[in-house]
Amino acid sequence: MATQAPPEPQVPQPNGIPKISARKPHFGGSAKHIYDTVCVGFGTVGLGLAVALSDLTLDSLSNVLFLERSPRFSSNTASEEEYMQTTFAQDLVTLRCPTSPYTFLNYLAEKQSLESFLSSSNSLSPTRKAFGEYLEWSAEQFKDVVVYGEKVVNVEAVSIQGAGKLWVVTIQNTQTRDLGTLVCKRVVFATGREAKLARLSWKYEDFEKTGSTEVLPAIEQMREFCSPQSSQDEVLSTLAISSGKIAVSLMFESEGNTKRAAL
Repeated sequence: MATQAPPEPQVPQPNGIPKISARKPHFGGSAKHIYDTVCVGFGTVGLGLAVALSDLTLDSLSNVLFLERSPRFSSNTASEEEYMQTTFAQDLVTLRCPTSPYTFLNYLAEKQSLESFLSSSNSLSPTRKAFGEYLEWSAEQFKDVVVYGEKVVNVEAVSIQGAGKLWVVTIQNTQTRDLGTLVCKRVVFATGREAKLARLSWKYEDFEKTGSTEVLPAIEQMREFCSPQSSQDEVLSTLAISSGKIAVSLMFESEGNTKRAAL
């Protein structure tokens, strides 16, 4: 009588890296599929957002999409052997959630390098190369919610019957130059130092350092889109703008027209 082979033992992961699953990108102009959030840019800032969302619930990334114009994630530090000026605790998540599976220490445990790191003469600060490899490892965990090689060329606010005010994000493939569109409830700009202000319905490729002469037209567009006469459902749920005197001016102008404004 044949006996059934015992199942292979499951090797537990050090801190249980969750499996990230997401919907496939919907490139089209219709609002049949509406993303909760589209994040423009998947560098260190976008990666930090992905980690923060994943720590909320397993489903928090199921309807979120990250767009990155580069062909792959790059930390820009993976070849530098010098030590960082910060400690390992100042990684993507430790100070906020030290039990997260995306901490630097858990990455070392995954790579079976934790003991050697803690035994090194400078065990508080990793090398830039080691930290860059940690960032690239973390980015790999979110590959199912990131689309690489897509450049955002336009972001426009629209009103769709039955869905309220939404954002239409126009993207262009960096290789084929083909255009596509996404519809979402929120747009997050995580493009680094270059993009200073996300100007309503202005071409994203024209986002430069915004001078004081451009504050007034930006405020006028905000007033029009965030009109107090709009119904409660049409008022923006969140307005996130960067720091600086221009951002402060815009924040005060948005007061009363959004449920929350943040610098």
